[in-house]
Amino acid sequence: MNRQFLLILSAAVLLVGNVGYRIWANWGLITVHVTDAPLPTVIKSIEKQGGISVRTNLEADKTVTMHVDKVPLSYALDVLANVADARVELGYFLAPTKAPIDTFLTAMA
Repeated sequence: MNRQFLLILSAAVLLVGNVGYRIWANWGLITVHVTDAPLPTVIKSIEKQGGISVRTNLEADKTVTMHVDKVPLSYALDVLANVADARVELGYFLAPTKAPIDTFLTAMA
């Protein structure tokens, strides 16, 4: 009985460790597979997966076809810019609270 318990416990620890590693290894990577999808849908998908906010002045009715699988955020944004015939510039803003960032983004718009 003691041997069975240790075997089951070891298998459970290995399983949890494997799942945890797979989640950690793919954290922050972007996967988008769309064909003739509206641009706002693609942007929302990238925002959700990357945990970022994307601001754009592209037309909302524009459709794009984009296929990327487990790529870094910057690469996904470059591909989106290419398929949308646009330019992309990344900006990083740091502040002690969210309010100054929101104020800056509002002023930039």
